Amino acid sequence: MGSGGPPSEGVNQGDTGQLGGGGSCPCPTTTAPTPSPAPGWGRGLPPSSAPPRLPPHQEEAGGAGGGQLSQRLQAEAGRTPTCPPQQQHRGQPPGGPHHCQPWGGGGGWLPPRQEHLGGLRLDIGDLCSLEVDTGHLCGLQLYVGHLHGFELDAGHLFHGLELDVGHLFHGLELNVGHLRGLELSVGHLLHGLRLGVGHLHGLELGVGHLLHGLELDVGHLHGLYLDVGHLYYSLELDIGHLHGLFLDVGHLHGLKLDTGHLRGLKLDVGHLFHGLELGVGHLHGLELDVGHLFHGLELDIGHLLHGPELDVGHLHHFVTGAGHFSGLEMVTGHLHHLRIVGHLRDLEMDVGHLHHLVMDTGYLSVLEMDVGHLCGLEMDAGQLSDLEMDAGHLGGLVTHTGHLSSLEVDICHLCGLGMDVGHLSGLQLDSCHLCLLKMDTGHLYSLVMDVRHLGGLEVDIGHLRGLEMDVGHLCGFKMDVGHLSGFEMDVGHLCGLQLDGGHLHGLELDVGHLRGFQMDTGHLHGLQMDTGHLRGLKMDVRHLCDLQMDIGHLRGLQMDMGHLCSLQTDIRNLCGLERDTGDLCGLQLDVGHLGGLEMDAGHL
Repeated sequence: MGSGGPPSEGVNQGDTGQLGGGGSCPCPTTTAPTPSPAPGWGRGLPPSSAPPRLPPHQEEAGGAGGGQLSQRLQAEAGRTPTCPPQQQHRGQPPGGPHHCQPWGGGGGWLPPRQEHLGGLRLDIGDLCSLEVDTGHLCGLQLYVGHLHGFELDAGHLFHGLELDVGHLFHGLELNVGHLRGLELSVGHLLHGLRLGVGHLHGLELGVGHLLHGLELDVGHLHGLYLDVGHLYYSLELDIGHLHGLFLDVGHLHGLKLDTGHLRGLKLDVGHLFHGLELGVGHLHGLELDVGHLFHGLELDIGHLLHGPELDVGHLHHFVTGAGHFSGLEMVTGHLHHLRIVGHLRDLEMDVGHLHHLVMDTGYLSVLEMDVGHLCGLEMDAGQLSDLEMDAGHLGGLVTHTGHLSSLEVDICHLCGLGMDVGHLSGLQLDSCHLCLLKMDTGHLYSLVMDVRHLGGLEVDIGHLRGLEMDVGHLCGFKMDVGHLSGFEMDVGHLCGLQLDGGHLHGLELDVGHLRGFQMDTGHLHGLQMDTGHLRGLKMDVRHLCDLQMDIGHLRGLQMDMGHLCSLQTDIRNLCGLERDTGDLCGLQLDVGHLGGLEMDAGHL
């Protein structure tokens, strides 16, 4: 990107303008003739007989030398700690041609503030290399004011952009005020960028390989587009001992994050004492496309004492497409409170081929999810190879969906599902008016649930219109409740319940010491259970103190066992069995070919 012609007469070719050693530097008084503007500079300006007059820090050096070109680009960005280029400019800094204003303690020249800059275009073109060495720069501040348009086009930057800041103590601060449009192509951003935007109407950031950090304070951002491209290696955010991380977007109309092929994303918060607060206000659209996340997503919160609060407000649409998601690991440690509130219209989660999902909550005191009016919830896990959830000592799990119109869960090929709750004090599920619940497990090979000391389990479905469960080929189902103090299930008005077991090879239910079991169905209109070919059903109740079942007005109960090979029930010491059927309209039991029926009541 030269000046478009040979070097002018009268310019000292040997003087390349090297760095000075002090706060002021001797500037030669050699005067250069008016240079011709370089291609790409001053585009869009009206033609005139004289060349356009540029600001002092944008003047041509008069030669095509590499040092003068580098200094002119440094002065253009306002980053040079040296004097202006060593020729007589038409607009000298205050103090004469030999005076350099010290700035930032580095002895640099501070360019004048551009209050209302109509347009600034920097076209590097085919630049082989650009090297900027600031040395020990305490602070760099660029104040633009009202900049209507700033375009940085690197073109074919073959050999790269090398920014050696040395010890950049105070960082890089860019305050643009009211910036209409900013397009920034960073390339390899080594250390950090702090961008305080204010009222930014449009920001397009193409990062490439962003290695260390980005701090963004948005304010009222109408559109933010972040295209990371191919982040092959990793994006690691280590906060350590962070007292508070606050991201306030305000009224964000659109946020699009396209990571492309993200190999690894690691977020290590450490000890986040005061919590993570994310307030989005009225978010109209949030689209997160991870693409092919090959190696995994690791979220380690550590000891999150006070807890994060995610306030969605009125979130109209949330889409997450993970593609081929190899691993998701979430370790919360001591997470005391997690709350999700607001009116969520649509929640769609497409995991694709999720091979491993590990969630270790540790000592999770309270998990509260209040969705409000959730119109549609769809979760497609694809081929979920392994799902493991270790809750440890889960004090209370409260899920309040409000009016949930539809819930669809498609697991397909679930190889292993392990859930260890430990000491679960209370689990409360209140769905109120659930219109449709559909769960398709496909080929569920093994389901293991170890509850042990479950203090209380309360499931209140309310008005459940339709419940459809297709197990497919369930090889093994094992549920060990241990010492279950109380289990209460209130179905209310259950219009239809359909259970299709297909080829259920083994069902093992070990309740242990079940103190109380209460099931109130209310008005159950239709219950249909089709187990298909049930190889073995084993139920060990042992010391069941109280079993109470109130059916109320049961319109129709249909149970088709098909080919039930063996049914074994060991009740042993059953203290009391109370059954109130009320007005039972119709009961139909079709056992088909029952190979063996064994019932040991013990002391009934």
